[in-house]
Amino acid sequence: MTLRFAAPRSMEKGLGLFAALLLCMGMMLLACSTPTLAAEKAPPEWNHLTPAQQHILAPLKSEWHEFDHDRKRKWLDIAARYPAMSAEQQQTLQRRMNEWAHLSPEKRRLARENFLSTGKAPLQSRREAWEAYQKLPQAERERLKEEARHPKAHPGQVGKYLQEKHGAAAHKPPHKPSSTASSPAARASSPVPCADVLRCPAR
Repeated sequence: MTLRFAAPRSMEKGLGLFAALLLCMGMMLLACSTPTLAAEKAPPEWNHLTPAQQHILAPLKSEWHEFDHDRKRKWLDIAARYPAMSAEQQQTLQRRMNEWAHLSPEKRRLARENFLSTGKAPLQSRREAWEAYQKLPQAERERLKEEARHPKAHPGQVGKYLQEKHGAAAHKPPHKPSSTASSPAARASSPVPCADVLRCPAR
């Protein structure tokens, strides 16, 4: 005769509740981790910036959502260094951000193309040059665009050469008359004004 021991129903219910609890905990952990991973990968939105960052980057607010991840990080790095800047540097940065913010998308695209198309440096150097270009005043950017349309020698080298040339010309002694003009024969042939008109010989 085989004896079978049946598990109490209370134990079966306990195991079922334990399994359900484990399942719920697993789902909760998954739900909590998914937004965290997504938040780490997603670029920071304007509303997620600190009040200090929003105050510094205020000129870029309207187009912040159009920036890619790297560009946002770049501006956040600038905002982090902003408190250590001098008052003049802060004013310059604010002015340049305002100028860039008021450019039309077409002008920005043309500025990028015209500026980057003239560079022959490696990609990293061109990126650094582009970042420096973004900080230039409007007049300077327009001058660079005009030079890109009409390529010529490097303005820095030409400017240096012209400065040296003009500087040498400025320090050059005045031109002296030739010896022929100061010879006695030359003086004799040239008319000498008469002090007394009445006594001057007739010509």
